[in-house]
Amino acid sequence: MTTDTFTVNSRHNDDSTSQRIVDTERDVWVALDTMIRLMAQINHGLQIPVPTQILGLLLDDSTEGPQSFQLDQYAAKLSQSNAQIGTAPKSPFIRTCENWAYPPHRRAAQLSYVIWVLLDSLALVSAPSRHAIF
Repeated sequence: MTTDTFTVNSRHNDDSTSQRIVDTERDVWVALDTMIRLMAQINHGLQIPVPTQILGLLLDDSTEGPQSFQLDQYAAKLSQSNAQIGTAPKSPFIRTCENWAYPPHRRAAQLSYVIWVLLDSLALVSAPSRHAIF
C-alpha cells in the first residue's frame, strides 16, 4: 500500500465516521424530543424542563434536525428573548450551531456527557409520588 492509497482510504474512513457520528447524534435528539413530547402528554401538557446547556447543543434545525422539534421551540424562545443564562456571571444563550468554530464532533461529544444529567432530571419529573404503606 502506498502513502497515497493510505491517505485516500484514511480520508474516506474519516468522512464515513464523521457521518455516522452526525447520524447517531441526530437519532439521539429525535429520541429525546419524542420522549419529552410523550412526557408532556402523560403529564397533561406540563412543559418539561430542559437545561439550557443541552438546548445550546441542539442541531441546526434548518440543515440537520427534523422539522417540528419540541426542543427547537424551547431553544427558539431563548434565542428570541435574548435570554441570559447561568448563575453569575450571566451570559447570552447561544446555540453551538450558530458558531462556525464549534465543530460537530465536539458538539456530539458534549451531548454524550450531558444527556445523562437530563435523563436523571427527567426521571425525577416523571416519577410517580411514592407513599409508604404501613
